[in-house]
Amino acid sequence: MSPFPPRHLLVIGAQCAAMDRLDRLTESASLLHTVLSDPDLGGCAPGLPDGRSLLWGADLTGDSIGRHVREAYRFAGDRGAVLVLALLGHGMVPGTTNSLYYMGADSRPEEREGAVEVGPLLRDAADRHGVHGVVCVVDTCHAGGAMPNSQELAAGVRGGSTRLAVLMSCGAAQSSIDLRLSRELADLLQRGDVQAGRFIEVGTAARALRGRLPGQNIGCGDWDGHPFAQEPLWLVRNARHPEHVAPRAGTPGPRAREELAAALAALDPPLRQGQLPTSLDDAVALLDTLAARPADPMTQRAVRAVKGLVIAFRTVGLLSDWLGGDVTTAHLRRALSAVLTAEAQRPTAVPRPTLPESVDHFVYEHPVTDPDCLRWLTRFVVLLAEEAGQDPADPVVKRWAQSVDASVALNDALCFARDLRKNQQLSLVISLHASLTGNWPDSVDAWLLRDGAVIGHEQYETPDADQERVEAALDEAVLWAEEKAEELDVELRRLDVALPTTRLLDWHPEEAGLGVRLGHQFVVVLHWSGRLAPTRQVRRLHSVVKDRWERMLDCTADVPVDWLDRHAVHDPELLTNELRNGRYARGIGLTYHPEGEEALMDMLLSYTPVFLWPRRDDHRAAWRHCLDRYWPTMPVGLTHAYRRRWLGEDGEPVADLRAVWDSGDWLAFCRSISHRVPPSKS
Repeated sequence: MSPFPPRHLLVIGAQCAAMDRLDRLTESASLLHTVLSDPDLGGCAPGLPDGRSLLWGADLTGDSIGRHVREAYRFAGDRGAVLVLALLGHGMVPGTTNSLYYMGADSRPEEREGAVEVGPLLRDAADRHGVHGVVCVVDTCHAGGAMPNSQELAAGVRGGSTRLAVLMSCGAAQSSIDLRLSRELADLLQRGDVQAGRFIEVGTAARALRGRLPGQNIGCGDWDGHPFAQEPLWLVRNARHPEHVAPRAGTPGPRAREELAAALAALDPPLRQGQLPTSLDDAVALLDTLAARPADPMTQRAVRAVKGLVIAFRTVGLLSDWLGGDVTTAHLRRALSAVLTAEAQRPTAVPRPTLPESVDHFVYEHPVTDPDCLRWLTRFVVLLAEEAGQDPADPVVKRWAQSVDASVALNDALCFARDLRKNQQLSLVISLHASLTGNWPDSVDAWLLRDGAVIGHEQYETPDADQERVEAALDEAVLWAEEKAEELDVELRRLDVALPTTRLLDWHPEEAGLGVRLGHQFVVVLHWSGRLAPTRQVRRLHSVVKDRWERMLDCTADVPVDWLDRHAVHDPELLTNELRNGRYARGIGLTYHPEGEEALMDMLLSYTPVFLWPRRDDHRAAWRHCLDRYWPTMPVGLTHAYRRRWLGEDGEPVADLRAVWDSGDWLAFCRSISHRVPPSKS
């Protein structure tokens, strides 16, 4: 018998019709629900008597939200359980109050009616007889107003013998951006915390997440008035603690369970089945059950979902058993990026670089041009095998392909991988580092690289330099490189353009080109030319930047970028000290356009491999909300966004971003070249 009381779970993701649509609401709620309901981590059972534990969508009114939460804490009281509650969506603090109101589908800004006051609801839940405690995660704007008054918790019908722990995504006067807390928290709870004990509690989570969400002061509140409670109020068992038991290998990720749950819930009459399939055999048996039902549209949807689950089980099982310990986060990230960028489609969802979630993505989020998901999935399997140093034509892969009816798709994927390797061999590097003042240089250097090694170098003189002469030199360099590519029987697909800071701010080389934009014909990646003619400090920081790039590759959470606003950079001396002390040790982004701030950019660029900024000041910063979807495809995905913007296909805000992308390969190239280039004396 467990030494702890039972744990009940209710995750609510409400979409308010009067507020901006939260595109990642379902994903964020599902990720949090998955880890909290995992038997080895959160260990929670469904929190509603009818077996539900996850509610989301545009039909959750304020009244229904309050009713569901009251039903959940009464059920927890009847069972002597701890109630774990998560509220995701929009929140408000009407007028001059500091009390959070959670907004349902019918809620209106500044109107208390139709919304749910969170503090009293949590107070009543904790004060319910039989409830062994309430753990609540609040990911809304103004979340800091969720904690009830301590005087009310100290009194009540239980005389203060109550327990409540609340994790809040931001302060009472702050906005919570794009539900990032939920996804960062899910990642932390899934991976565990090496500095925590047996359990991750709300205080542990708050400390671990601080700094990941710039502009959001993550808070936690805790009231423990029970005289005999020995166990803590916890979110999950700590996956990094020695006592933790690892989850079963071969299990699909949350997207598979989400799609299947939705498909089965839509069946009429409903399927008499208590739980979703937890094994391949269960999934195959469920297919047989569905085959006996009338072939109406809802049954057909359920059949597709279960077939996807069967494919996911078999694919995760293959990759776990075959590749297993050889796979790293960097391998997953590169394989994901290669498949996603090959389609050049607008990203609609973000798979984290884990085996289950990557497989989920290719099974359930495939494009309409790949209706059975097999083209994307087989490409991913082949490319991941190559990344891990294995032969994708191994008989074990062919047997897997036969088991999911993907033998032809596997052969196509092997051809795709060969063509990809062949045509990724070449890149043309064009550098304006000869500019000593940051203006247009008197010469432009071009290197042709094959598999990272220099196979040719040309220098183009640009006397009386201006933008027109430099762009003409770019065209000459491209013609030279294309002739070399024809001789080698490979395609040139990528240009790496290194610019001084002034030119990064006022010139867009992807828009240059005679007859056709360079960015239409090639993937154009921007770099900082300061690494090719490095100062003493830039040389000293080379290994620091390289280490930060490698850590960014290992990141499995959301965009690993620290965003700085004008206030964060207004004191150069303070910012310098923070950088010297190791702060902002990931990518760095500015929330505004740094016109005229070349010295600031030079300083920040010397410390980070990835630097982002908007083309213009935009207080809405809409690009920050969609960057998560593009991150797995960067930097190639940014070129695709530019191309769609040029064609007028959509108004994706990420096309408003500029990016310097000094990857590990680029840093190695700069180190090999910089000793040939006279260093700057500063």
